[in-house]
Amino acid sequence: MPLFHKEEIANGVSMAIWKTEETLDELISLFAPSGEDQAILDGNKIESKKLEWLSARLALKALIPGLKYEVYKDQFGKPHLNLEGLHISISHAKGFGAAALSSVGPIGIDIEHERPQIHRIAHKFLHESEKPWAGE
Repeated sequence: MPLFHKEEIANGVSMAIWKTEETLDELISLFAPSGEDQAILDGNKIESKKLEWLSARLALKALIPGLKYEVYKDQFGKPHLNLEGLHISISHAKGFGAAALSSVGPIGIDIEHERPQIHRIAHKFLHESEKPWAGE
């Protein structure tokens, strides 16, 4: 189980990153998708996208182990949990899935594959306090 990184960032705020090293069948077995989740997987024909989707869901599962939950999207496509008072954000990119969980308010997470273009525009989306952490 390659949980790449898991961290409590602040009280009530945590994040996890899953590094995808498993096969599609292994990820499906680890995630055990519900009927609705399986329909989402079946609707995506690109295997790499299925792997990314599953890795992000496994990152989320690592943040709330043992809890039964469902993820649904609002009219804008933002994911939400059916658990009162918990906010989530999910992201995935080329071999990694990420999830953030907050009990203190809305949260966002984004994971990107490192590209030279990202460094050129990082000043547009990184807060000053995030730049050292991001390697700038």
